[in-house]
Amino acid sequence: MSTLIIEKAKLKNLKDLIHLLFDDDLGKDRENISETSFNNYKKSFMKILNDSNNEIFTMILNDQIIGMMQLTFIPGLSMEGMTRCQIESVRIKKDYRNKGYGSELMKKGIEIAKLNKCGLIQLTSNKERLKAINFYKKLGFLSTHKSFKLDL
Repeated sequence: MSTLIIEKAKLKNLKDLIHLLFDDDLGKDRENISETSFNNYKKSFMKILNDSNNEIFTMILNDQIIGMMQLTFIPGLSMEGMTRCQIESVRIKKDYRNKGYGSELMKKGIEIAKLNKCGLIQLTSNKERLKAINFYKKLGFLSTHKSFKLDL
C-alpha cells in the first residue's frame, strides 16, 4: 500500500529538492548540483524557512521525495487589501509525472492558500513549458496577464 504525504520541507530534504529543480529541461541549464553551490541553496532555504510568508512543501511517496512546490503569501493594498498566493517551483520527479501527483500537489497548494485567506493564486510558467501550461489550464488557471522579467 502506497503512502503519500505532503508536508513542509525540512533542511534534510534540501539535496532532494535541488535535484528536482535540476531534473527538468530548463533546470539543467540554470541549476547547479555541485557541492560548491550547495551553500547558496542552503542560505536561501534557511531564509525561506524563517519567513512566515514563504513555505516549501515536499510530496513524499513511500519515503521518497517525488515532488515539491513553494508558496509565497503576498499582502497587498490593491483589490481591497487582498493577499495573493504565488506558487513557484512546482516539480514532480520524471518517473511520477502524468499520474495525478501534480494535481494532488496543486490541490494542497490551493487548500493552503485558502487557509491563509488568499483571494487569488498566481503563478508563472516558462512559455517553453507547454505541458506545464496545459496542466495549469486543466486545473482552472487562466492566462490573464502578460509577464515581464528583468535579469539583474
